[in-house]
This record gives sequence, C-alpha cells and structure tokens, in this order.
Amino acid sequence: MIFTRLKFVNLCAFSDAELNLSFPRKLVNSPIDGEFLFGRPKFYYRKVCILTGANASGKTSLGRMLWGIQLFLSRKNLYQSAFPVNDKTKSASFEADFATEGFLHHRIFVKFRSDKSGTYLISEVKYASVFIGENDSCVKTTRKLDRVFQESGQYIANSYYHAVAADGESVSLENFKKNVFLGGWYYLLSKTKEETTEISGLDKNILELIMKTFDPSIKSVLELRENDGEENDKDVLTGFSIRFHNNDNVIVTNSGEVANCDRLSRGTYDAVKLSHFISSINSDYMTSSETNNIACMLYFLDESMAYVHSELERAIITLIISKLKINSQFFYTTHNCDIFKLDLPIHSYIFIKKEHDSSVFVDASEILKKNDRNLAKYVENDVFGVLPDLSLIEALI
Repeated sequence: MIFTRLKFVNLCAFSDAELNLSFPRKLVNSPIDGEFLFGRPKFYYRKVCILTGANASGKTSLGRMLWGIQLFLSRKNLYQSAFPVNDKTKSASFEADFATEGFLHHRIFVKFRSDKSGTYLISEVKYASVFIGENDSCVKTTRKLDRVFQESGQYIANSYYHAVAADGESVSLENFKKNVFLGGWYYLLSKTKEETTEISGLDKNILELIMKTFDPSIKSVLELRENDGEENDKDVLTGFSIRFHNNDNVIVTNSGEVANCDRLSRGTYDAVKLSHFISSINSDYMTSSETNNIACMLYFLDESMAYVHSELERAIITLIISKLKINSQFFYTTHNCDIFKLDLPIHSYIFIKKEHDSSVFVDASEILKKNDRNLAKYVENDVFGVLPDLSLIEALI
C-alpha cells in the first residue's frame, strides 16, 4: 500500500500530528520517476520520503506505527508494541489514507485505550474506500473519503465499515476481516538490541559489491552450500564467506548472523543487512511488470547508515531510488545533513520537531514553496526550527 496521509493522536511522542504524503500537481523536470499511481497519472504521491529530526523525535516510532498499521490491515490484529500510548489515562488513535492496486483509495481510523491491566481495548474502527477515476487526483479522492466519513457511509463509497464498542469492551473485528488488503512491505528498523535477518533473497552480487565498497580490504564474497541430503541431491545455500586480501574471512550464516563480526567495522557490519534490504528492492524491481494491478510496496530504512561516510550514504540512497519499482514508496530516516545534497524535490524532505514531550511534522514544501536546492542552508539557519536545543550542553562548557 502507498500512504497518502497519516494522523496520530496520543501515540509515542505524537500528541496530535498529521502528515500529508501527496502533492497537488506534477513537477517540471522532477528527478524522481513515477510519483503517481500507475494507470492514474494525476494521482500524485510522495514516492521518496526523507525523514530527519533531532534525537528521540519519533523517526523510528513512525516506522513502527506504519508497520503496525499494515499488520492491522493484513491480519486484523492490533499489535501493542507498535503503538505505545503516551498518556495512559486517555484514548489514542491513528488514521491513515492509502492507495492500493485496483485503483482504490482507502481510509482507516482506529481508536483505542489501555485498561488497568495494560491491555488495549479497541473502542472504534471506521473504514472506507473509494474508486480512483482515470483523471482523479489524490486531492479529489481525499475529499470523497472526507465526505464518506462525515456522512457515515451515506455518500457513495466502494466499501464502508463502522463499529463502536460498548464501554469496557473491545470492537469485534470479525466483519472487518472481509476486507482484504494486498501489497507488501520491508521494514529495516533500528533496535536497541541487535537482530539478525534471514539471508533468503540476499543477492550475492549485491552483497559483494556493497561490502567491497564499504571495506576495500575485502577481496571477494563466496556462497557456502551444502547438500540437502534429499533424493534430488540439491545444494542448499547455507551462508556467505567474506574473504579479505590477507586471507581472513567472515561468515554470514543462513540466519543472517555475522560470525566473528569484530573483524568488520560497524558500518561494514551494518552493510550486510543493508545488502539484504537492497536485494529485496532490486528483486521487486526486476520482477515487476507494467499492468494495471501492480502490487503496491512500501520500504522503510531506519538510520541504517549512521556509521557510514556521507558520500557513501548518498550513493546508497541514490541506488535505492533508482531501483524503486512502479507503485512503490520509500522512507528513509537519518541525522546526516549532507543528505540534503541529494537531487530530490523539496517535498521529499520531512522534518520531525520535538518540543518537550510532543512531536510534530514539519513539511519543507509547506515552508519553502519553490523547489529550492539550498535546503541545507535553511536547515543550518534553523528555518524549520528542528535543530536540537544545545543550551544544557553549553552550560557544561
């Protein structure tokens, strides 16, 4: 699915925050291809979203909530870990507009609260979808969704669902399960505890080229295979061996774990998971075809290059953007201000500003109406008001 609007109330640091992920008109000479729903050339959405902000502003939390929304829609289950409620005495909610294959524009609203035991009770679920006409813009279909929600489904909609629970109870999602949402996603979120990634789908050539770029002392990457012991006598991929010029080697197991990882720098270590992420995008790109029912894909890469040179970071992001297939959307979070040197439209940059315990989205395109390429200077001069407050650190000097 492709997100076109998000709203969070009392979730994580977002007390009441809304983000528009569409734009009204086609850009002249845009550096990004295909920022529209395939088959609907006027339905524009932000294909690349670069998210930046101070520490603990909510970048990773946003990724977890997007992941949680997609899980809720696909599995009809609310995962509490994805939606930390800030004020436990009040209700929390999320609302999301998204487009899918089949030319449908959807809206989902879910309201819930935590009971005394900490269990979430869903008090309200509201959902609607409208058909996207051949010449419809995202603005037009968003207005249709507004009207459907305001008129409780009386306005013509493709589908409509609304359920409210009695006090102390939770909404039953049995009837909502009739709504099936297709599409896919890949989230690589930063964790306080390291997690490994299965190597299935990891492209050996991509792994080798990226690893050798991150560390020139790497000579090659070899596949490790074993006989499966079955009648067909087939070799099975069990891992990769990263070989160095001095004959050292590092093993990447089939669970994605890097053995003797101390041989790698932190940036090169992270490049293994990054290679898996890029392999997935490249695979989707190579297998996609131009049909009117192209699966919508979302990719979220969260601060995975914190230990990488800025030139290399920009090269990797440029590579990823070049491999984005039709009907895909890419989110990337970073602290590196050199990211503003990328040749991207200004609407691709979104800031998250935190004041005390509340975060809001700051849309660069709302403040700078022209597609100004000197975005870094505006950030340095704190035009967007997102630079961290250094007063307490300065007091120690």
